[in-house]
Amino acid sequence: DPLTQQSATQPAPPQQNQQTQQTSPPSSQQLEPAAVFAPTPFDFAEALKQENVDDLRRIMSAIAPRVLVEELGSQAALDSLRLLSRNGTLENASELLAYLELNDNDEAHRPHILFYLGSFYEEPANRNYRKALAYYDELQNKYPYHELAGPAGVRSRFIRRHFFDIR
Repeated sequence: DPLTQQSATQPAPPQQNQQTQQTSPPSSQQLEPAAVFAPTPFDFAEALKQENVDDLRRIMSAIAPRVLVEELGSQAALDSLRLLSRNGTLENASELLAYLELNDNDEAHRPHILFYLGSFYEEPANRNYRKALAYYDELQNKYPYHELAGPAGVRSRFIRRHFFDIR
């Protein structure tokens, strides 16, 4: 009988409990929303002062670069890039670098921005050797006597030798 076979293969519906269950009110932990990390430029300044790279990365991904630069100045942004670079990566710095490239008109900052942009495009996650080479070359051509012109030249020669001038 098809009807008997069908009922045998389907699980039985759950039976209603005869006793009415008392539902307890939700605990206060259930009512409170989860804590949300909302950093401020002050948090950024503190992380920079303490050289806390992990906090800097987290804050940079949560605050718009414009806000950081307007509140703390371009020098603080460059200091954070220097710290991140010294600790091996410019991770989470792409938006800040792009903002500084377009909006920082201070000629004293320009060589640093070009150097950090070149470094950014050498990293494995962002690898684009043509862009890195362009930023290093611009730094060398426009600011040949700047302290970063030498390191930019070293990086530029390395990229050319290992990635472009292959024989």
